[in-house]
Amino acid sequence: TGNAKRVTCNGKEENRKCGIRKPMKYEFDFERLEVYQLALEFVDEIFTILKKASRDIQFSVSDQLRRASLSITNNIAEGSGKATPKEKIQFYGFAINSARECIPMLTLCLKQH
Repeated sequence: TGNAKRVTCNGKEENRKCGIRKPMKYEFDFERLEVYQLALEFVDEIFTILKKASRDIQFSVSDQLRRASLSITNNIAEGSGKATPKEKIQFYGFAINSARECIPMLTLCLKQH
């Protein structure tokens, strides 16, 4: 992960969201991965959408959608620490599958909104 991309804004290492301008301090190398940063933004959006969702959605898919979205970031983090390319690919595949799992639930939430 030595060639991992950093999330930058205006040439400085910063959070991606507009209005938040605190410098990022990385503790783990996976935190430098652009895909990890994007996955974190996705999870944040999921949580925001679910806060506004109807009670029916909150009780039916909310927990599963939260878990699936969190699984994306968790598998990216875990996969980045694996020793072999085969193990990394396996966990990155889990992350992709978790993203796919989110699509039908997110689509339903957005239709109901």
